[in-house]
Order: sequence, then C-alpha cells, then structure tokens
Amino acid sequence: MQIFNEKIKAIATSQEPLLFLRPEGFGKSHFAFALESFFASQKTPVLSLNFGSRRYKTKSDLDCVVLSALQAWESVWHVEKSDLSEGERLCKIISSAKKASGKKVAIIIDDYDFPIVEGEADSETLSYYTSVLSSLFGALKIKRGEVEFSLLLGLSRQENILRFADVKDKTYDAAFSLAAGFFAEDIASALAQKGEGASFENKMRQWYGGYYFGGEKESFCAKSVLRALETGSVGSYFPSARMAQMAAEKARLSLFDISLFLQKNGIEATDESFFTLRNDETSPIPIMLCAGFLEKKARDKTLGTFSLAFPNRATRAVFFAETARRFTAIPSLQTRIWAINALRELEKDDLRSFFTAVNSALRGVIASNLRDALTTLFGLLSVCTNCFFEDGYFTVETNSFLHVFAFDLKSMQVAFERLYTKTFSAGKKIVRKTGVLISAESGVSGFRTM
Repeated sequence: MQIFNEKIKAIATSQEPLLFLRPEGFGKSHFAFALESFFASQKTPVLSLNFGSRRYKTKSDLDCVVLSALQAWESVWHVEKSDLSEGERLCKIISSAKKASGKKVAIIIDDYDFPIVEGEADSETLSYYTSVLSSLFGALKIKRGEVEFSLLLGLSRQENILRFADVKDKTYDAAFSLAAGFFAEDIASALAQKGEGASFENKMRQWYGGYYFGGEKESFCAKSVLRALETGSVGSYFPSARMAQMAAEKARLSLFDISLFLQKNGIEATDESFFTLRNDETSPIPIMLCAGFLEKKARDKTLGTFSLAFPNRATRAVFFAETARRFTAIPSLQTRIWAINALRELEKDDLRSFFTAVNSALRGVIASNLRDALTTLFGLLSVCTNCFFEDGYFTVETNSFLHVFAFDLKSMQVAFERLYTKTFSAGKKIVRKTGVLISAESGVSGFRTM
C-alpha cells in the first residue's frame, strides 16, 4: 500500500486539468478511487463524479447524474441554490469548498465521455450532452487557481468538450501509467497466491498483455486477467464486447479491408488516430484503438507515423468472432473451436479436410463478402498460431508446417518466388505452398499444392 501511495503522490501535483485515457477493463475506476482515497487522507476536499453508472438515451438521463452531483456538493459546502449553468454552479462549489476547508480542491471525473461514446441518444440529445459537459468541465479551467488536482478519465478524446477544459493529456505519461497500470509483477503475485506456475503466466502474456502506454513496461488488461484467475483458464474475456461489435459493423459498412489487420508489420497510422473518436467516423481503426483492440508498435520517427497491430490473442479472438458473425456461417460461440479443428487438419497436412471446413464456413456467403469472409477465417486461425497476410497471400504456421496460401495468379507468383526465403526462415518445418481457386458460387472450387 505504501508503494502504491508513493506512485499516487508522484503524479498528484498539478493545478491544470489533466486527461487520462484507457480502454475499458484497464483499471480506470480503481485508479480514480485510489486518487480519491489519497486526497481524502490528506484532508483535501474531493469532488468525485462517475458518468459510467447508467445508460444515456434522453436529456433527463444526463441531467439526473449532473444535477444530483451538484445538489449533493452544494449541500455539503453550503452553496445557495441558483439557476446558473452547470459550470457556474461547479465554480461556486469549488470556491466554497476551498474557503470552508482552507485547502485547494481535488476533482476526479471518471468516464467523462461515457454519455457520448456509450450512449444511445439521437443527434439532438448528443448535442445537448456536449453543451452540458462542456459547461461543467470548463469550470476546471476557470477555477484552476483554486484546484489542487483535477483529472478527467475516459475512453476517448472528445475535442469539442475537452477544449473548454484545456486539458493536458497524460495518457502516455510514464508516471501515470505506473500508478494506474496492471503489470507482470501483479500477475505473478496473484498466481503465487493461487499456486499457479510460470506457464500460466506466459499464457496471460499471450492473451492479455502487449500494451505499452507509457515507458517500457508491459501493461495488461486487468479485468481479463482477473477473470482468467477466477476461472483458472485463459479465454476471450475482453471487456469491450460492444466496442468490438461497433468496430466490426464499421468495417462492414465502410468496406474496410480487414486483411490489413493481419499484415505482419501492422497498419500505419498517425498520432491523430490515437484515442480520437467521433460519431461521424467511418473507419473502424479509431474505435479499435480506444477499445484496446490495437496497440502502437514500431514508430517511424522521420515521418511521425506508427504501426498498429493486435496486442494479444484476446483482442484477435473478440474482433474476428464479430466479423465471423457478419461474414461467415460460423456461430459466434464456435469460432475458436472452428480454428482449432482447422489447424489440426493443417498439422496433419490434410488440405482437403481443411478446405472442406473453409467451404462449410463460407456456405451462403454472398460474392461481395467473400474476401472479408475468407480473411476472417484466417483471422480466427491467428488467435491460435502465427498467421499473416503479405502481398496477397496468407502464411499459417503449425508445429510441423509452414503453409503458404495464394488466392490469385499474382499473389501465387509472389508467394512462390519467395519460397526460398520462407524455407530458410521455417527452420525444420516443412513448407507447403498451395494455390487456391475461389468462386462466388462454391467458395474454394479447387486447390493445388506445389
């Protein structure tokens, strides 16, 4: 507890409004509670508010949360009721709290963007939400001289709201990440208490790790790890199921090429993409970043770009289960078992049975969805093994084989010209290069292994 308090103390010194973003399940609310407890122990007046406790469809949904908080604070700090705006009322509360206590105020607002991102309101109501929240958060800037510490926690950047608060983004700050993160030592401690060994810890890393928000230390999805510890087995416990549904639907509606997600070097993006989420955005990439389905990898310092990739198996499993539900005939709860059985056929070098399983999954798929359906199947394989898409061909690795599948003449030529390199990198594994014919009517209509 002492070490944790030291981590909190290292970051809890800033008068300017701060912003800290994390996907769902990464301990934001626990962090907010720890901050609240720390300031309370210092006898600092604390104004804390959580927007993630209800659904938002109508104007009254937001009013209930905001007005209840304001009325409670006004009662505690003896502020007269008035017909001022939300922000003006918060300004009066801050001044009264400081005057009554003799100390500056700490303000912690959790899930600040929840009504916008997770709400189900129409455009008029969303505009009202933006107006109310802008007024409320604007008080953080106006009263910064009377505030010891103020922090907005959330999932995404909502610039039309944040500009009124003039926040400083701490999302990738190393000290904040250390204070809020869930790390390998936390997993090791929990596993030691349960008597689990290093092999289970390695599975945790494969399924729930791979995040580097600040500094060099690997961070984990806390909610998924705790669920795995509770059940005693790894699985698709990723908490942002609704975000996966939204991302897969955006990919379908925008005709986004989901094979890009399987590229070995990831998807190139600029810094503006990170945690920026707008309702009119058509690409699935921003929402996948906000939800934790993609993570920064290599950086091109010259051009100022990053490559994005799935950080772990859990994110792959959840996302491709959703695309499978939209593009293939595989029931969503059967996606992982389909991949396991398909990989068994590849390990046996039984390509006929493998393509029978592929055709079964492609049954009823319309011609315009065939490419995405096929990519989804290889995406499901990537949950269980190394599987990449390069220059028009897929590479799938099993214990004994390195399978190279090409689906058109050009990609066949490229794939097979690189056979020497593939064979060299495969070590003792047997390389299988297979040309595949696809038709809209029958899926895989023929194949030839060379």
